[in-house]
Amino acid sequence: MTARRTIPATIVAHAEESRPVHNRPDPGHGTPGWLRRLFLLCFSASMLALACVVSAPAGAQTVCRPVTLVTSAYPAELSAVLAQSSGVRDRWTDDGVTFYRTEIRGKPIVAAMTGVGIVNATRAANASFANLTCSRHGLRIARIVFSGTAGGLPPAGIGDVAVPATWYLTRKGRTLPAGPTLLAAARAAHPHLKHVTDGMNPLSPCGCKLPWVPPIDLHREPRVVVGGKGLSSDPYQGFTFPCVPGSGSVTGCRPCSFADPEDTRRDVDTLARIDPRVLATLFADVDSGSGYLTSDMETAAVAGVAAAHAIPFVGLRGISDGPGDPNHLPGFPVSFLVYQQLAATNAAATAADVIASTAT
Repeated sequence: MTARRTIPATIVAHAEESRPVHNRPDPGHGTPGWLRRLFLLCFSASMLALACVVSAPAGAQTVCRPVTLVTSAYPAELSAVLAQSSGVRDRWTDDGVTFYRTEIRGKPIVAAMTGVGIVNATRAANASFANLTCSRHGLRIARIVFSGTAGGLPPAGIGDVAVPATWYLTRKGRTLPAGPTLLAAARAAHPHLKHVTDGMNPLSPCGCKLPWVPPIDLHREPRVVVGGKGLSSDPYQGFTFPCVPGSGSVTGCRPCSFADPEDTRRDVDTLARIDPRVLATLFADVDSGSGYLTSDMETAAVAGVAAAHAIPFVGLRGISDGPGDPNHLPGFPVSFLVYQQLAATNAAATAADVIASTAT
């Protein structure tokens, strides 16, 4: 053990007294007070920034980009949206929802398919807010645009795009207004709208082309109809309506061009877990939408989730069944199957105009 040597206090005191004294300048002498305060402010800000970096969780995004979330219910609707884009840059699946990151006319968007029905739409909208975050993907939802097809009543006819000012979640449910800025953008939109169907069979499964009716000309120019009320009903009575893997552009689980073996396995597993009681609802009456400009089964559900997050929303619905059919086909589902692709294309063209008008 090493012994410590103690220096007597008198020696220390004597040494202090005999040490030469130098005229050291005061650290603040001659420095303006405002400059010292500026230095302290900059130093404090630097330490705060460093603390934020050190405390940030591993893998956290440093950039958070606002995007428009574009939702659609089934593959043909989503494909029409993606056809307006510059090409899908990234694709991933979270919480059972597949997201497609791209741009429309230079504006960043993320597109997602909700699935058919209020239950699916609510689940997909909640999953979107849970996953499209700054920390997970460097993104935040700035607004939501729903682009799809629906039934319509005058003044909206087949091929027109209905943009209600207010949505109703069932006839006795919530009232949800569209975002004023997005509604104004829809009024100012001048999209090129189709008036001739493409003659493609929407019931063709992926990889197969079944015969169908020849192209049909509406013999009029479709238009965008803004205002009035939209209705979203729930004919499936609270059950989840299933998609069928690989079954094509209407009943499928994703656009055929994006289906891969892993996605198909996931979709088959989901189908196997569906409550069989939903099958009985397929024969239930569907609300005719009487008293409303347009009626569907998803828009107001997504609008409700958007409202809960204080995010502006607008629903754009191309009319696939309703007045204005030159061939006077039976109503839903016959006229829907014949005109749904034209309606989806026109809704997506209008959505592109609305998105192009946004700030980001």
